[in-house]
Amino acid sequence: YMNKKGYSELKESTSGEFGGLGMEVGQEDGFIKVVAPIEDTPAERAGVKSGDFIVKINDESTRGMNVSDAVKKMRGKPGTKITLMLSRKDANKPIVVNLIRAIIKVKSVRSHLLDGGIGYIRITQFQERTVEAVANAVSELTQQNGTALKGMVLDLRDDPGGLLNGAVGVSSVFLQPESTVVSTKGRDNKQ
Repeated sequence: YMNKKGYSELKESTSGEFGGLGMEVGQEDGFIKVVAPIEDTPAERAGVKSGDFIVKINDESTRGMNVSDAVKKMRGKPGTKITLMLSRKDANKPIVVNLIRAIIKVKSVRSHLLDGGIGYIRITQFQERTVEAVANAVSELTQQNGTALKGMVLDLRDDPGGLLNGAVGVSSVFLQPESTVVSTKGRDNKQ
């Protein structure tokens, strides 16, 4: 069972888009650290860099703040303003950046062609558009190879899951039609 807030957060994470700044963050030395800004987002355009520490979010110190609380504070309605104070290794004073939240689209599928005609597809989370993205990736890799692929690596490492229909849909890309992927059975054997 999920409460309304938990369900809302799940929907946001599996839709693949949300109002925010566009960066992956983690925690280090009691502060929020930028792992990487996402390409073509407010964070990247404002010059936020990998390795920056977010010292303050709208004048509130992030010291001791957990990552999920920091993410909640940085996400919000597109078009709204937020100010971050950053600490950067090579800067002698804090950097203040004013950003405007935008709709961030998270890419759950990445792919490239490996040597020997082997395709590589990485899925970071099963979202609403994952099935379409995997099918497109298979087509693009086949096109890049110039002939049918000899094999495929489907990388699901660190994928926390997501939408069941996304996982079933991805399976259908690789399995024979009408294959059973998932089934449920009730306690009374009637369902």
